Amino acid sequence: MGERPHDEDLVNHLYTTNCGSLKHETPKSASRAQDPRAAALSFMMAATPKEGLAEQIRGDFENHISLIDMIPVHGLHGTAPEFMLEGVPDTISPVKARLGYAQVLDGDDVVLRPTWKVIHSHAKRY
Repeated sequence: MGERPHDEDLVNHLYTTNCGSLKHETPKSASRAQDPRAAALSFMMAATPKEGLAEQIRGDFENHISLIDMIPVHGLHGTAPEFMLEGVPDTISPVKARLGYAQVLDGDDVVLRPTWKVIHSHAKRY
């Protein structure tokens, strides 16, 4: 077996391979923190290969949010809130957003914060 990399090396590698190519700062809007449309747009700014589209979304974030239709999805099991989002830029079919929670550091503590899991049906195939 190979030698285990140092934690700092591993963190740097993970950042470089997962976040290093992100060039676009997500617009911060306290009023949109709980809006799944904002989560989908933030993801698309990073995921789209179209540089011009990413800049366009960033430059007119609120207008792009207003163009996305949000349709509630009701399940039989009473799970967390779920929505289908139609009209997300650079997608060919609706995107599902499901409320979830993420553990994040808050000083010396680890806390749960609500977050939106954005799921595109075509992404599941890969």
